[in-house]
Amino acid sequence: MKNLCIKDKDKDTENIKPFDLSLSILISKGGFSYVLYNKEQKRFSALVSQTCSNPDNIGTEFKEFVLNEKLNISNYQKVNIVVADHRATIIPEALFQSDKVNEIYNLNFFPDAERIVKYSRLDKSGNYLIYSVSKDIIKVLDELFTEYNLFPQSHSFIESHFTDNKLSDKPLDEKVYVQVFCDFCDILVLKDSAVKFYNTYTYKTNNDLLYYMINIFDQLKLSQENSQLVFSGFIETDNLAVLNLSKFVSQVYFESQNTDYKYFYKFQETAPHYYYNFLNIVSCV
Repeated sequence: MKNLCIKDKDKDTENIKPFDLSLSILISKGGFSYVLYNKEQKRFSALVSQTCSNPDNIGTEFKEFVLNEKLNISNYQKVNIVVADHRATIIPEALFQSDKVNEIYNLNFFPDAERIVKYSRLDKSGNYLIYSVSKDIIKVLDELFTEYNLFPQSHSFIESHFTDNKLSDKPLDEKVYVQVFCDFCDILVLKDSAVKFYNTYTYKTNNDLLYYMINIFDQLKLSQENSQLVFSGFIETDNLAVLNLSKFVSQVYFESQNTDYKYFYKFQETAPHYYYNFLNIVSCV
């Protein structure tokens, strides 16, 4: 994540009150971001990001970020909090039981007394996400905001791609989506207009990303010629893993700006795939 400050201060926006806007905030080890969105105009007017200097002190740094930007003193239409962490797993709606979320979570991740297990319903794809958030982050959020919606980073990643695929010209084709953060990635496979696979992977090097992708293509018997591989998140277009995958998979793309929305013109100063899934959270609430 990079430091970024895009704010529309045009006179045409002076009549827009905070209550006309929704606030969405992304919390990750790499840093923090927020966007302001006007639902009536379907327009994003601000995008601000700041790197996190010490992930072990993420709660304090996040609180300073919110206070410095004065995000907690306005009455926004909605406040959406997106927490990016690899500890997330998916379960079909038919198998979900709210009183079993801790047990299901513990099948995939080590129990941690400093984290709270949560779940998020994926209305469009008919699944649930079970994830966890540090108690430190929850405490800070409760101090800063009287009301907020909490989501894992994979919520809009899965829901928006599932919906877009259903509406595409070729909903039955194999599509592989990858969302990259500083220390982990989400991988989603859609096939026959359904979610066929979702998982998270921690990584340290580009070779780790390359290994995971090739292994998924191999294990799921995905076509190297006909499958689409689409990247989003904090990864550069000239990343070595992407360049090497381009030799293995014929169709490799990066997400472009979502045309369902309007944007303050300075949004062009950042690559559209960086915040693609984060911005799409506004369509999930």
